[in-house]
Amino acid sequence: LDNDSPEAEWVDLYPEIPLENEVEFYIYEKCKEYGLKFQMVLGLIYAESEFNHRCRDNKNTNGTYDVGLFQINSNNFEWMERVFGKKWDEYMLYDNIDAGLYILNYAQSVTDNEHGMLMVYNMGETGAKKKWAEGVLTTPYSRKVMEFADNLPKIEYNEVKNE
Repeated sequence: LDNDSPEAEWVDLYPEIPLENEVEFYIYEKCKEYGLKFQMVLGLIYAESEFNHRCRDNKNTNGTYDVGLFQINSNNFEWMERVFGKKWDEYMLYDNIDAGLYILNYAQSVTDNEHGMLMVYNMGETGAKKKWAEGVLTTPYSRKVMEFADNLPKIEYNEVKNE
């Protein structure tokens, strides 16, 4: 490989994950920036879309739909445009990643544990707080994400270099 090819530029952090190396590394770098556990984020993407960035779910009973790797709900498109200052393209891969990690970073500010973060991401802050008040601290969703994450080999941020 010559040094100009993408394969030479991006480390394949998890060969078993069906994402392009550049996409995987982008997510990795954003996780590092936000202080999010990379393996947990990969687990969330697995639970949401099984790594299919074209995934669109029309099953919501309230008339909304979810789209992309992070299954961003269509209710979020308008405020995402305000946050990111550009027209929302529901199938634009990097927009979806940025939105998903932005929401997860917010969820991180609401609680001090990963299951709580995942509950906020999955059911919204109000829904998660209601469950917590009922004594529910994990859900099938949060356990599915964490099980996937826990089965991935651990990678420390200082071990990865973009060369």
